[in-house]
Amino acid sequence: MNMNRTIYFAAAVCLLCLSTAQAQNFNINAGSVAITTNGEYKISGNGTPTTNTITVNPGVVADIILENVNIDVSGIEYACAFDITGATVTLRLSNANTLKSSNYFAGLQVKKGASLTITSKSGNGSTNGTLNATGGICAAGVGGNPSGSGDITISGGTVNATGGDYGAGIGGGYGANGGDITISGGTVNATAIYWGAGIGTGCDGYGSNITISGGTVNATGSYNYWGAGIGAGCYGTVTITGGTGIARGGQWAPGIGANCSGTVTVTGGSIVAIDGDCFTPPHNTNATLRSASDAPDILEDLIAILSQLQVYINNGWLYVNSPVDEYISIYSIKGTELYRTATAVPANTTTGIVNTGNLSVSGSGAIIKGSSGWVKKLLIVYN
Repeated sequence: MNMNRTIYFAAAVCLLCLSTAQAQNFNINAGSVAITTNGEYKISGNGTPTTNTITVNPGVVADIILENVNIDVSGIEYACAFDITGATVTLRLSNANTLKSSNYFAGLQVKKGASLTITSKSGNGSTNGTLNATGGICAAGVGGNPSGSGDITISGGTVNATGGDYGAGIGGGYGANGGDITISGGTVNATAIYWGAGIGTGCDGYGSNITISGGTVNATGSYNYWGAGIGAGCYGTVTITGGTGIARGGQWAPGIGANCSGTVTVTGGSIVAIDGDCFTPPHNTNATLRSASDAPDILEDLIAILSQLQVYINNGWLYVNSPVDEYISIYSIKGTELYRTATAVPANTTTGIVNTGNLSVSGSGAIIKGSSGWVKKLLIVYN
């Protein structure tokens, strides 16, 4: 009898040792964490900022719970808050976590050759658990830097990512590829500050393949110049089959777009693309777009305007009859601004706006934009 008890006790101790070996715990506020072997880990903190960092070595496969971690190394030269360069990591979010890196490093660095999956500790599709990630100059909030970006999958949790100057919110850094980005669940808020896409590529970036099938996705490109809300850059692809949210382009950029030989295909979901103030097509190459009836409630006013809007040419004059006051801009197909009204055109006007003979686009199309958000294309022909 006593022997049996001893055997059972010994077996229990062995199982406890095995369990401990499989899930290692680290306190980030007690020191930096370097993961060098495959396994399951929990990295926790007390929520107060620390300059201790997390590194997962190249080639390592790690499953990590991140809980109450707050790392801020933005004031330290060439410092990365969380670097998984060359590793394969599943990150499970619990409570609130913050990662801020310094110049040339992403808040959560996923350089070319690495693979990151972000989800909630509660499981895929849950929005529980938050990650706030901010990159330094030339780097993404979550993703790469000028050395390129690896592959990023988000299937749960709440991810708020802000790129540094010239970097994407989620995706690539300056002049580099944006990697493969897949979003199927959770909530994603991605913002570029200066010369970058909300989701996709940074300044002069290329080759991001973006797939969205679910979740709530809000992506904002840098306001200045060419920062798409969701932008694949040259030779990349954007495929949207599900999900909800808003993609806002910067001043000269589309809400959703791809340059050069890139392609955009939207066949489902209700992610609404809002182009920048000065953007003109056809940057959404080969796009398949949905009906405006899929738009969320915030676009109800625009839908009502479109139902009454009349844009036409009569006796050489361009007329815009809108139910609201509108500033009108006219662009060539190549994006050159041809004309802009100095004041708002009154609602329901019956007066011509401009004589098309002054636009120098005979036999070609022109892009007409209203300040309420609509865009029309007209063929202008005159003798």
